[in-house]
Amino acid sequence: MTNALPSRPRPTASSTIDLSHANLFQSRWDPNAPSFPILQELGGGSIHRVTPSIAAFDFSDLLNLISDKLIRSDMKVSEAGAKDWSSALFRTRRGGFVQWADDTLTVYAAKQEHAVRLARKLQRLLFKKTEKQYTPGYLLIKQIRCEVDSEFVSMEGAKPISEMELPLHYGEAIVSWHQEFLEKFTTKNSGITIMEGPPGCGKSSYIRGLIATLARSHRFYFITPHQVSILSEPEFIDFWSKERDKHRDRRLVLVIEDAEHALESRANDNRTLVSTLLNYSDGLLSDFLKMQIICTINCSSTRVDQALLRPGRLLAHKVFGRLSRDEALRISEKLGKPLPLRQDYSLAEIFNEAVEMVERDERVIGFAA
Repeated sequence: MTNALPSRPRPTASSTIDLSHANLFQSRWDPNAPSFPILQELGGGSIHRVTPSIAAFDFSDLLNLISDKLIRSDMKVSEAGAKDWSSALFRTRRGGFVQWADDTLTVYAAKQEHAVRLARKLQRLLFKKTEKQYTPGYLLIKQIRCEVDSEFVSMEGAKPISEMELPLHYGEAIVSWHQEFLEKFTTKNSGITIMEGPPGCGKSSYIRGLIATLARSHRFYFITPHQVSILSEPEFIDFWSKERDKHRDRRLVLVIEDAEHALESRANDNRTLVSTLLNYSDGLLSDFLKMQIICTINCSSTRVDQALLRPGRLLAHKVFGRLSRDEALRISEKLGKPLPLRQDYSLAEIFNEAVEMVERDERVIGFAA
């Protein structure tokens, strides 16, 4: 899987369709209505239509770009009462029109050249916004006064997971686990994934690669250990609900690093947190929130509350252990750097230079018993 954006063919005159009949518009809006201007303004002659090739995008992106040009919109209401945009019409300068309906953009103009030029400009604007939107990164969740908000943190150096380097860095056993995990992770709406192991053994590196691999289909959120209590606040439900509405075409993932306090067996100091995670991952709220949760821990999973490990709630579990000397030698040979003599190694010890510690002066200053 890669994070490459799709190519965007340039709209040309050959993709222009000459429209002459009003009934082609009637399936969407009544052409006789005063608020429907295409036929009134362009109907005196031929109407040219261009449908630019644009990667999937959220309607809110288009609305943010040309909201001042909106002249007509329709919404549909589901059986549950939820409202969603179904179509919209925008008037641009010099008599051009942009229609969004059924997730398709269409440009109309009286002159063929104008329609093509307008389609190209719109394609370019949306491509730039889409390109920025799919930059690998995560949203750092934070609480400001009584509101929950987020700030995007770019990870431009992050690379998608390479299936060739995967066994090199984590051992052969991870290949089949990774494939099975991706299949579940990209199809299920909710669940908990626990990544366990000593510091420096690659949990965070794997998550970085996962973010880069799934940048187009998933949206990742990160919460620091000291702010994990936000999850139990009512404001978090409202924040997540808004994010869910804004990004309906993507799966939302919450990452909690060093999550021991949130996952350990329920006691007086973490009972609320554990109960919250239970509800988010497989309770009544999970159907509404549709939240994937990835937790990393440095301790053994035997300390995790057993209710979180129940089949159906636990999506995946992976232990990231230290590498044997033979496994570490394969990495060091590829890096072209010597390997210190040890029995086993963490990835951090292989990739990073050791820092020499300054010897502490043991002389006692002041009073001593």
